[in-house]
Amino acid sequence: AYWFTSHDETPGTIAPANDFKPEAGGYLGTKSAHVVASGYSNWGAALSANVTHKAALRCPYNASAFAGFRFVARGHGQVRVQLAMPDVIDKEYGGSCDPKAQVCYDQHGAYVQLGADFQTYELPWSSFVQRGFGPPLDFNPGSLISLSFAMEANDLPVELWLDQVEWWDGRPTETGGGGASGAGGAAGDGGTSTTAGEPWGEAGAGG
Repeated sequence: AYWFTSHDETPGTIAPANDFKPEAGGYLGTKSAHVVASGYSNWGAALSANVTHKAALRCPYNASAFAGFRFVARGHGQVRVQLAMPDVIDKEYGGSCDPKAQVCYDQHGAYVQLGADFQTYELPWSSFVQRGFGPPLDFNPGSLISLSFAMEANDLPVELWLDQVEWWDGRPTETGGGGASGAGGAAGDGGTSTTAGEPWGEAGAGG
């Protein structure tokens, strides 16, 4: 598939626009995704990937063999990590949601707070929940159509550096982890990554 940026139609700025190119100065001295967004006042902006796109065929990806989602990031502000099932995506864009009769785009996601240094974020499937404005759906990692790092309007401006995006086997890394925002226990402590099944803390920032 491919990565791209998007934003709402209100006045604002995002760099890069549309397709992105990895930028120098990233994780471990490599090139990483780097997105900066500000100003948008409707839903905001996002860096996304359609994980099922191949010509006209859209077949959901089965990630149920894994325990969650993992990535390395740094920056400024809060992002919402979203994994979308076909049920919430407009059928015009490969999903099964009919916007004429249903409320679409209530994707399952988890908020993370970015810090100045790169850290590993490990999110178990249990941390992905809907916002609640659409029909309630159980999260199914066996049927995923896209992933995105949403920069919501109320959280702008946001700067995101992103690398090492992957499905997670549930084994914590030794390089430090960040927790996802939400009600519950403590966030990642930055010394060791949070493990699958632990509650997620208020702040969500490790390190």
